[in-house]
Amino acid sequence: MGIVEQLLADFETQSGQQYQIELNEGGTIHIHTEHVRIDLTKEEFLQVADAISEGQEKLIQAKNEL
Repeated sequence: MGIVEQLLADFETQSGQQYQIELNEGGTIHIHTEHVRIDLTKEEFLQVADAISEGQEKLIQAKNEL
């Protein structure tokens, strides 16, 4: 557990799952939910964020093609 410097996001999905994304002391990013915690460097977080954005674009495109 690190010291949270800034809460970057705090949200709940439609299914009721809660998520938090935190910037922690030392520059690490923590993404966590009830039983899962992912520790990333800032660079890794940006790579994950880009991959999720790319996945979102592909999902939207696939839905539009149906």
